[in-house]
This record gives sequence, structure tokens and C-alpha cells, in this order.
Amino acid sequence: MGIVDLLLRLPGGAVYLQDFYELRMTDKEVPIDAAGLLWACAYKHAKDYLEGNLLPALIEWTQALNYFRSICQWKMRLYLDGMDNPHKEYENERRRLRRENAASGDHHAKIRNTPEYLAKAALIATHVLNIPCFITKEEADPHVAYVSLSKELVAVTGDSDLLAYGA
Repeated sequence: MGIVDLLLRLPGGAVYLQDFYELRMTDKEVPIDAAGLLWACAYKHAKDYLEGNLLPALIEWTQALNYFRSICQWKMRLYLDGMDNPHKEYENERRRLRRENAASGDHHAKIRNTPEYLAKAALIATHVLNIPCFITKEEADPHVAYVSLSKELVAVTGDSDLLAYGA
């Protein structure tokens, strides 16, 4: 369940919904679990992405990061997922089966952040945009939560897992 779905189910939770594009955090470091944004960019360009053409999704990714940096004035630190978490074998298998059994037009089920896509996104962020980018050992959620809590920063994610880590 994403954070939006969770907040909408909590009493008064909608008050806390913020559109990422409206948040202004000038001169404050913003740790970002970037997997959701990468997935959204791939989904927006699903036909190309699923055919192996990552370029449209990566261009969308670059535009979003430029927007956050220039308009929202975020001082970003990006965190990307590393290897699959062995403690989430059931979830990983469920997602794999959903991708395999998805109908031909069901791009939502078929999109996955591949290692190649993550690597190219990290190279663009680091070497083209000069945004610090870290690939975590497994999932980025616990690391983003730790950095946020230890430095009293605002974590940015669309993933409700961060709540479990206290962020």
C-alpha cells in the first residue's frame, strides 16, 4: 500500500497529503527513496520501457530531478534499492508472478525497476546532474528513514514502508 492510500484511510490523514511538486525545502537536505519516481517514469513510457528503450523514462527522470532542484529548491540525496531483500521473498515472488501473468496491456503489473535502469539513473544523477546518489545494500527505505531521523530531515517517498521505520 502506498502512502497516499494509507493516509486516506486514517482519520484526518488527508490533511497530511502533500504534493511533492509543491513542497519547498530551501537549503535543507532532502533524502529521497527514488524507486517510486523511477517506476512512475518507466510506467509513463511503458511501451518503450518494456521494449528495452529506457531513454524516454530516463529523460522524464532527469526533468523531474531538475524540477525538484530548481523550482522546489531541494538539496537532494538520492537512495536507490540494491539487491532484493531476502526477508521479502514472498512479496518478491508475488510480484514476479503478477508480472508473468499480466495481460498484454497491463503495463502497471509488468513494469519493474531493473538493475540496468537503476544503474543508468544513478549515473545520470551523479555525473550529469551532480546530485549525490547512493545504492543501498537492499531496499532504500530503512536507510532513508535512518538518515531522516538521525539528521532531523524530511524524507520524501511515496512508499508507506518508511512509517514502519519511524520516519
